[in-house]
Amino acid sequence: MPFISTEKPKSRPWGVYYREEEPGCGVYHTNDASGKYFPERYYLDSYDNDSEHFTTIEEAAAYVSGIIGKDVKPDKNAVGEALDEYMEEQNDEDVRYSFHEFTVVDE
Repeated sequence: MPFISTEKPKSRPWGVYYREEEPGCGVYHTNDASGKYFPERYYLDSYDNDSEHFTTIEEAAAYVSGIIGKDVKPDKNAVGEALDEYMEEQNDEDVRYSFHEFTVVDE
């Protein structure tokens, strides 16, 4: 999936929308407030190269529910807490997840 769209919408004649991901620094930004070009608002980083993007918190919660084997409330904090508990229960350094929400920034 591209991280930059060069399509020229009427509201932005110069036409640059972006999504920025820098996991090492905890930076997850987009300037696509409408979600037309980058609709994903949530990101699950997995240290086994099975990372996923989600458009809604409900999609993210359902996916995480499948990982941990129990229902997770569709709430950013609940998803993060469920993953933290799961990692602690697994007690395995190779089972690592981090959950992030993209911040919509001004141009």
